[in-house]
Amino acid sequence: MMVWLFFGLFSLRYGQEIFNGGSGWKTGDWLINYSDGFIRRGFLGSLVYWISGFGISLLWLVYLMQVSIYALMFSFVLKLYKSTDRSLYWLLILFSPAFLLFPFYDFKGGFRKEILVLTLFAFFSLSYAQASVSNAKVTWVVVFYFLAGLSHEVTIFVLPFFLYMLWQNVETNQLEKKYGIIFSIALIAISFSLLLISYVLKVRKLLPQSFVIH
Repeated sequence: MMVWLFFGLFSLRYGQEIFNGGSGWKTGDWLINYSDGFIRRGFLGSLVYWISGFGISLLWLVYLMQVSIYALMFSFVLKLYKSTDRSLYWLLILFSPAFLLFPFYDFKGGFRKEILVLTLFAFFSLSYAQASVSNAKVTWVVVFYFLAGLSHEVTIFVLPFFLYMLWQNVETNQLEKKYGIIFSIALIAISFSLLLISYVLKVRKLLPQSFVIH
C-alpha cells in the first residue's frame, strides 16, 4: 500500500510538470521520432505522434504512457514480492533509491525510457516465479526487447539479466534447451544490431526544450 501511495504522489508531481509544458528531457526524450529519417530512440516517439494524430494531446499522451508503464512495473514487482519469502532484505530493495521509488526520491531522474526494459524484465521474472513461462511468452519478451531497444539503446545493458532468466527457465524445465538456445541467439543478435545502430546513427534533437500543451 505504501508503494502505491508514493506512486500516486510522484505521478501527481510529474503531472504538474506536464501541465506546465513538460520536461525538456523526461518528456522530450520520449518524443524523438522518425520524421526526419531513421534515428536512434525514434520508434516510440513515432508511435506517440501517430496516436496523437487522432486528436489526443501529445504531452498528456506521453504522460499517460509513462505512468501506465510505471504502474505495470510496480504491479509486477509487488506480485513477485508476494510470491516469494518476504524479508526485511526484500523491503530494503523495494524502498531503495535505486529501485521502485527512484522517481519519488529524485523527481528529475524518473520517467526515463529505461522503464520500458525494466518493466519487461519484471514481467519475465514474475512469469518465471509463477512457473508460467512458455515459448509464446518468451517470443513476446524478445519482440518487446527489440522495440524497447529501438526506443533507447540502454536496453542492451540489460541483456545479461535476460539471458540469465532465460536459462533459469531452461534449468527448471519451463523451456526446452533448444528453444533456450534460439531465444538466446535472438536476444544477442538484437543487442548487437542495436549496438551497431547506436554507433552509426546520431540522436538528433527534433523537438525544442519547451512544449505547448495541445
